[in-house]
Amino acid sequence: MPYKDPEKYKAYQREYQREYCAVARSKNPELFRARDRQRYTRESDKRKEASRRYRIEYPEKVRLVKQRWKLKNPDRVRASHARRRAREAGASGVKYTTHDHIAARVTLFGGVCAYCREAPYEHLDHVIPLSRGGSHWPANLRPACSSCNMKKHDRTWLQVEF
Repeated sequence: MPYKDPEKYKAYQREYQREYCAVARSKNPELFRARDRQRYTRESDKRKEASRRYRIEYPEKVRLVKQRWKLKNPDRVRASHARRRAREAGASGVKYTTHDHIAARVTLFGGVCAYCREAPYEHLDHVIPLSRGGSHWPANLRPACSSCNMKKHDRTWLQVEF
């Protein structure tokens, strides 16, 4: 044993192991990639199973956590609902429009309705409606209060008098 202090010896062993693994990885990258993939898959499956068991065992706790998250993140909930509607309608841009893109659009309009400019926004409106082939790209999204969005319904904003 090169060190009398056990902590120093542990640190030495960790460093030696790190160097040894680095050399071995550089010599056999395919082998280590395959091992990493297997380990990740195995650990991922274990986490999924543990999560599933927890949800079954403690459904009330899971429900409360979800409720609390929804109350803390109303913007993300709105974005999620809009994304789901767009995905069900088969609109383009669903995979690429993130919550950050939507938050930037809301900030661009000052957090108020894009149509009346008075009420705080409550909905995400598609300027060209999804029912008319509109996309879910950020350029087609506007923050809208519920009354303006309900008035607009499935028409374009040019067809509605606000």
